[in-house]
Amino acid sequence: MKRILYVLANEPTGGVGIFVRDFTTHFDDRVHVDFLIYTEQRDTVFQKAIRKQDTKIYYLPELTVKAYLKLMRLTDEFFRVHAREYDIVHLTYPGQVGMVLKPAKKYGVPYRIIHSFNTRLSDNPLKSIRNKLFIMNYKKYANVYLACSKNAGEYLYGKKMAESGEVTYIMNAINCEEYRFDVQRRAEMRNELGIWDDTKLFLAVGRLEEQKNIGFAVDVFSEVLKKDSASRLIIIGDGPLKPSILKKVSDYGINDSVVFAGFTNRLNDYFNAADVLLFPSLYEGLPITVIDAQCSGLPCVLSDTISDEVVLTDLVHMRSLDDTPAEWADTCLSACSTQRRDYTDEITKKGYNIAKEALRLEQLCLDLGE
Repeated sequence: MKRILYVLANEPTGGVGIFVRDFTTHFDDRVHVDFLIYTEQRDTVFQKAIRKQDTKIYYLPELTVKAYLKLMRLTDEFFRVHAREYDIVHLTYPGQVGMVLKPAKKYGVPYRIIHSFNTRLSDNPLKSIRNKLFIMNYKKYANVYLACSKNAGEYLYGKKMAESGEVTYIMNAINCEEYRFDVQRRAEMRNELGIWDDTKLFLAVGRLEEQKNIGFAVDVFSEVLKKDSASRLIIIGDGPLKPSILKKVSDYGINDSVVFAGFTNRLNDYFNAADVLLFPSLYEGLPITVIDAQCSGLPCVLSDTISDEVVLTDLVHMRSLDDTPAEWADTCLSACSTQRRDYTDEITKKGYNIAKEALRLEQLCLDLGE
């Protein structure tokens, strides 16, 4: 049996959390997975979802610049005590390579995975430069290199290494059966949400931080309401920008048309109920949320800053962030006319079925050291 420690830089509310949850819950008893999370939160929806009978979840304080030196000491102490319990440490945020993988190597963890999920390390240019400095010596501490897409691989490792065979690409695969479109589930969820048959329901999904650009989604939806006043928007996710997004909704005077649902483990039900996913991120590696949505036959209106590797079906519509919210609204309303159906076969054929991809990651871990 291989023993793996997943390290998460915060309490996940988006794609990385979905990846970790879905992949680790698909692993069989040939591997044992524990977690180290930098958060003050306990017994969250995510934590309950990843906890198996013998799973351990360790906690360290929230990762902040102010607490960085303290957290380096605490992380070093953690690995001094626990390193011998693990064969593999899997780091999901490359910016922590020095904080996490350095002591993991120091205290003897044989295999140290660094995983690129994104095409930028921060929304802030100065912080991005700082974080790039944090990972400059990643080869000194990591010895297994993963990425979710070609673009994410090239961003972290450089084009030469990304194409050399040193990087293993693990697709952000999904549980296709979980996200399969179902007419009855759609009717039941819309009824639960109080959404009438002729109401257009839009979703914005992601952590409420600058990268996900949810404020722009609100701008777009305010334009949608000018053309269809019965429409509704549900925002799924949480994060530091929630107060400013709440204020924007209030300033537009559209509080009655917008619902903040927080983090949920029922994303599949929301996808069945919705008519369009509005996803105007500033940047992404390869967003799992958009794969999930396509599997359930949900039209997606995305920013063209997102890698076109995510375009797996004819459900995806790209728009520039330079386009006006009104232009985005026109695309969203046009997409609502798409006839809903199950796209599971298309997603599976493109290699994004977790039943297969989780086996690849699990086998990679089992093969280490063999």
